[in-house]
Amino acid sequence: MQKKSDLYRNLSAKQKLHIFRIMQESVNKSIKHANPSQISIIAREEKCSAGKSLVFIASDDGCGIKNNSISSRQYSEAPHPTFSEASKNFLNETTHLGIRGMKSRATIIGEEITIKSDGETGILIKLTLSIKDSQ
Repeated sequence: MQKKSDLYRNLSAKQKLHIFRIMQESVNKSIKHANPSQISIIAREEKCSAGKSLVFIASDDGCGIKNNSISSRQYSEAPHPTFSEASKNFLNETTHLGIRGMKSRATIIGEEITIKSDGETGILIKLTLSIKDSQ
């Protein structure tokens, strides 16, 4: 069994709650809509330009969603080059409450969530929390 990261221990109760709820919603939506045979949740530390980041990934091997890449970043910023206008509009104007809720929770804690699917074979939901070196 792995021990908890010091980065995780230093998160606020609010951050931990939103992370939990995002991952919980990911699993619930997979079970409800995707008919997967497997669901995975991974948490890991990564190095980034600001110092370190905590990355939480939920993925499944179900039927996927139609828009191939969706991000919670504000689109007044330069978008990732692979994001299509349809993907951006889908997240900003979606009636899918689960995706909207995950986006809102990520925004509340000031972090990024990315949702990827090829529309046929599963989905990957990645929540990245940047931790500055001084923390």
